[in-house]
Parts: sequence; structure tokens; C-alpha cells
Amino acid sequence: MLRTTTIRIAACAVMSLCTTAMAQQPVPGSPYVGGQMALTHLDLHDTDQDANLTALVGRAGVHVNRHFSFEGRAGFGVDDDALVGRVLLAGEDVEVDIEIDYLMGGYLRGHIPIADLISLYGVVGVTNLRFSGGANGGSETQKESSASWGAGIDLHAHGRATLSFEYMRYLDKDDFELNAFGIGFGGRF
Repeated sequence: MLRTTTIRIAACAVMSLCTTAMAQQPVPGSPYVGGQMALTHLDLHDTDQDANLTALVGRAGVHVNRHFSFEGRAGFGVDDDALVGRVLLAGEDVEVDIEIDYLMGGYLRGHIPIADLISLYGVVGVTNLRFSGGANGGSETQKESSASWGAGIDLHAHGRATLSFEYMRYLDKDDFELNAFGIGFGGRF
């Protein structure tokens, strides 16, 4: 009697785990949404100047199949950082505050399932971004566009929730680059 009960409980546990694991696999055409905190690093080439900026990024996409999805992103900066630059006419160092006004982009994600609850992914696409900066009461904006690429890992929790960790190169220009480490949370429908 005890043995039969133990076998039944074990069988139910295995079936519920299999059902949970199978539910984690994306279904073609299934949409997903999420948010991400991106800790960005603006590296100005040929100088010792850089800035650390934080952005909140919304993500929405659709799975084409188990291995590919299309994704759109939109975000905005939530803090700024200061760069120190020399004003040529005054001949003095001035602190310039810089921030991300917005970023938008379209991307293709390639997924490699490692286990039922873990998948690695690569990202390629195009990002449009606008910075603003100001010093001594003046301000200026700059729009940039660039090919973008990155890689990450999705950890699928119980149900349809996903926790993600990502490295992304949003902008890669001749005189600067913008990289980000992102931590995100999302869900599939």
C-alpha cells in the first residue's frame, strides 16, 4: 500500500515537472513583453572620457519558431553622468552632463535552448538613440543610429515568466560606443 502510494506521488510529480518544462518552450506566433534595466557605458574613443548611464527599456516581440524571434525595444534614460571637457574659447575645464533621451530599435534574436528552462540567445539589429548634454546653462542633443549586437541568457521560471541577463552593444561609431549590461523580466502569452 505504501509502495503504491509512493509510486503514484512520484509519477504525479514527474508529470507535473514535464508539463511545466514543456510549457516553457515558445510556441510559433506567441508574443512576449518585458522590461529591462540597462546599465550602459558610453566610451569615447581617443580620450580618457566615459560616462555610465542607466536606462529603462521595454521589449516586445514574437517568436517565429523555437529558435528565432523578432523584437522591438523602446527606452529612456533615468539618470545622467558628467564628462569633463575643455571649452576652447575660455580655456577651462567644464563639466558636461549627458543623458539618454530615448532609444528605439528592431532586432532579430536567435535562441539556442540549453535545457527546458534555460536558453542562450544572440541579438542583431539597428538602434536609434538620442543623447542630450548640457553645460553652463546651454544644452544640445545628438541623434545616432548604428547596427547593434549582443548576447544573453533567458532563465524560464514556472509558468511563462522569464528572467534575462544580457550584454548589448547598442551603438558602435568611429568616435564612441555605447555598451550595456541588462537585467530583465518578461512574460509570454
